[in-house]
Formats: sequence, C-alpha cells, structure tokens
Amino acid sequence: MVGWNDSTASVSSVTDTKGNTYVLAVVQLFRPGVATQAIYYAKNITAAAATANAVTVTFTPAAALPDIRIAEYSGLDTVNTLDVPSERRETARTVTAAP
Repeated sequence: MVGWNDSTASVSSVTDTKGNTYVLAVVQLFRPGVATQAIYYAKNITAAAATANAVTVTFTPAAALPDIRIAEYSGLDTVNTLDVPSERRETARTVTAAP
C-alpha cells in the first residue's frame, strides 16, 4: 500500500531488486488537496531472504510525506492472484472501502 499527503503526485513505478512486476490493484483513491492512496501487488514473487529485496516506489512529481507499507502473503492462487478488485468512493469526510 502506498499513501502520500497530496493529490497532485502520482506513482510512476513500483519496482524491486528481484525484478518482480507490480500491478495497480485499483484506481488511485484520492481526496483532493489532502491525500492519495494506491495498492499495488506482485504475483509469484521471487523468493528472497529477509532484507535481501528492496522495493522502490517512484513518484511524479515528488510526493509529500510518502507512506509505503509492504505485506507478503503465501498460499494465494498463482494465476489469478487478484480475482475481483473493488473500490468505493465517498464525498463525505469518512471513506469506507467496499468488502
């Protein structure tokens, strides 16, 4: 998950030192003038020892206060890792994601 505190920057690439391919799971969610969030995933990642793989997120232009969070899951379908992406946008102050 990638988050940053502005609505003008965007993610131009997500890469890692093992050459895994990262794909945007859903359209970037943003609150104009406040913040933006995006979720990327890579299927069938190349194995690496702890701390042996570095993920790099590149923004265009540079993002204000980027917040990068990485999670690894095992036992997922190797062909259809993400079967149905879902999103929900709200105009109120509270945003609730669809299940």
